[in-house]
Amino acid sequence: MERERGNKKMKKQNKIYFQLYGLGILVLAFTSTSLADQTNTIESLATPYGTSGMLTLIITLFSAFIGGLILNLMPCVFPVISIKLLGFVKQAHGDSNRSAQHGVAFALGVLISFWILASILIILRASGAQIGWGFQLQSPEILSFLSCLFFLLGLNLLGVFEMGLSFMSTGSTLTNQAGLWGSFFSGFLATLVATPCTAPLMGTALGYTLTQPPWISFLVFTMLGLGMASPYVILSRYTQLMKWIPKPGPWMETLKHIMGFLLMATVLWLVLVLNLQTGSAGILSLLVGLLIISIGAWVLGQWGSIAKGPSIRRKAFFIAVLLIGAGVGHAVYHTPKSTPPPVIPTGSKTMWAPFSPEKVAELQAQNIPVFIDFTAAWCLTCQANKKAVLQRSHVEKKFNELGVVTMRADWTQPDETITKALAAFGRNSVPLYVLYGRDPRQKPVILPELLTSKIVIEALEKLRFEYF
Repeated sequence: MERERGNKKMKKQNKIYFQLYGLGILVLAFTSTSLADQTNTIESLATPYGTSGMLTLIITLFSAFIGGLILNLMPCVFPVISIKLLGFVKQAHGDSNRSAQHGVAFALGVLISFWILASILIILRASGAQIGWGFQLQSPEILSFLSCLFFLLGLNLLGVFEMGLSFMSTGSTLTNQAGLWGSFFSGFLATLVATPCTAPLMGTALGYTLTQPPWISFLVFTMLGLGMASPYVILSRYTQLMKWIPKPGPWMETLKHIMGFLLMATVLWLVLVLNLQTGSAGILSLLVGLLIISIGAWVLGQWGSIAKGPSIRRKAFFIAVLLIGAGVGHAVYHTPKSTPPPVIPTGSKTMWAPFSPEKVAELQAQNIPVFIDFTAAWCLTCQANKKAVLQRSHVEKKFNELGVVTMRADWTQPDETITKALAAFGRNSVPLYVLYGRDPRQKPVILPELLTSKIVIEALEKLRFEYF
């Protein structure tokens, strides 16, 4: 009887959670309509396509939702999403009501982190700063902090220590509250690491916010968050969709270790980006910090387990927290403030000149076509396009054959010139690929965020038929 009451109470709570989630979406739609109606200057919502302000807003919000949905398939999000998948494995054969609550908690973590990013962007832009999507990864201090965080989480998944209240919820003695906070933090972290990637349709939606009031920026970022969180809300609500997942067993330990190695690979990537920003000084500071963190994790694993007495566990926890805090503090605090300009080895036979608006204007005056790659070392989509398409021999051959001057606008570090150039194309994120033809009177062609050799070559081939 008591158990039946508990199940009814859980179902009631679960229903309330989903009603609140749905109510939030309805409020969002109503707010966008009412606020747009109150806006007297329709021109402020117009775009070069000439559509009405309200229609443009609806299309942009829809694009943001789809872009957030696609963001789940981008490589930046894999490390954190893989952790969430571990939770799905546990929940697939458990209480569906509890699983639904975890899905909503994850969604709230995603939404709140998107709102925080939107707030920071709006405040900094209002103060005159030239920043865009992924701005936090232009900071060496944040790169160092993320490296420490992922390193610690990787050690946890690899079994160096077990912490019942960790956000990954891998312990078997978690309380309900701790588990929900774990899902919330997973969603929050997923957004943070998603910023190096720009999914299709995202670039246009984010660029749209550049010239719009703050409330529109919040709507766009909210739709991005809803799009990103929706698959997890649906899967957690309808657990029968996950019944094909095998029941939890020893295989989960192997899966957990694989996820740990994925997180360590993420740390390597962050270290590479930090090296491009700070050089060896920043790397040395980070490695010392990671060593101290690993000692703290080892202490917790050796003397913090349930097999030890309460007094020993408390001491181990206290020492571990001190060491881990000292490691993170050393890595972040000693990161060099002044950084040299990054030099990214491309391994390409094509000469990529540094981006310069003046040089582009000069080449256009001479009827010379120009291809600009707006990129960053921390942008995984950019690096994938570079390796898979732009550095392919037949693509490079086509650039040379048609006499196209190639330029690279490297946004790894804050660069006001590049930020303004992105804004001129209605963007505040990378990647962005722009092809100027021979005729300076023609508008440049903007290629998709995800490139293929066919897309690039077809765009280049059109240069043959230009007349001026």
